[in-house]
Amino acid sequence: LVGQLQCRSIFVADAHPPHTREFTSYPKHCVIGTAESEVISELQPYVEELFHKNSTNAFFSEAFREFLNEDFYYYNDFIITGCCSDICILQFALCLQAYLNEHNECDKRVIVPLNCIDTYHIEGVHDAMENNAFAIQNMSANGIHIVSEIKE
Repeated sequence: LVGQLQCRSIFVADAHPPHTREFTSYPKHCVIGTAESEVISELQPYVEELFHKNSTNAFFSEAFREFLNEDFYYYNDFIITGCCSDICILQFALCLQAYLNEHNECDKRVIVPLNCIDTYHIEGVHDAMENNAFAIQNMSANGIHIVSEIKE
C-alpha cells in the first residue's frame, strides 16, 4: 500500500518431535505438545502468525520457506528478536543476510535490536556475555544492522 507502513509480526517457535536429532547437541526442549513449544502468554497478543521449526535455524522452517516464495518481496526490513543470540538468532540472521546477498536485494535489511536478544548462561559451559559478544560481532561483520532498540 502506497504511503502506509506494512508490518507483519511472525513468531517462530521450536517444535520438536520427542526423538529429534537436535537433542544430540542440546538438551531435550520444546517437544511438540508441551508448554515449552508454545509462545509465552505475555507475547501471545502480538502473534499474528506462528512458524514452527525443528532445528536451530528458522531459515529452514517449511513455513519460512513458503514465506520466501510467496510474500518475501513485499518487505524491506526483517527484524529478528528472541533468545539464544549465539545459536538461533545468529544462524537465522546469517542465512537471511546471505539470501539477500545472493539475490542482490540491496534495499532489504536484516536488523537485530540488542534489547530484544539474549542467550543463556551455564557456569563453565556456556558464558552468556562471551557468546552474546561473539554473536553480535559476527552479525555486524556480516552486514547485519545491529541497533540498540527499535522505536516507532
